[in-house]
Amino acid sequence: MDTYSSLIRPKDNLYDNFNIRIHGITPEDTENSPEFDSIWKDNLNAICDYFNIPLKHHRAEHDARACAEICLKCFGEGQIDDFGQLADKYRMRPGIMNCIEKSYTGPYSIRKDREKSDAREIRGDKTKINPDSLFYECIVS
Repeated sequence: MDTYSSLIRPKDNLYDNFNIRIHGITPEDTENSPEFDSIWKDNLNAICDYFNIPLKHHRAEHDARACAEICLKCFGEGQIDDFGQLADKYRMRPGIMNCIEKSYTGPYSIRKDREKSDAREIRGDKTKINPDSLFYECIVS
């Protein structure tokens, strides 16, 4: 089995610090990585090969048909009836393409393995309190 792995460079290689803290992936890590729109057809080709779906690249009708057939295969193998169930079954929300703004929001996974916690019950570590800190006794609202 052939495999391929690559980080994907966000548009203009811009990152939100929140995501950097979560994943540890920085702009330096993706500086020479491909952007999504330059590799998605390769991924489409690999998925079509896996499902034995014929594909003629760069033909809108064939690309659309292949994507539809992939969805049908996923529906059939997952024994599901709609896109909501598809997202739940594979724990993935699909990306959203906005043709008017010419933007794309990538897919994201749905983490079901984390316990939910009540934010009111979260307590800081009292051994790390610093009365000299600029934020000591500040209230964030």
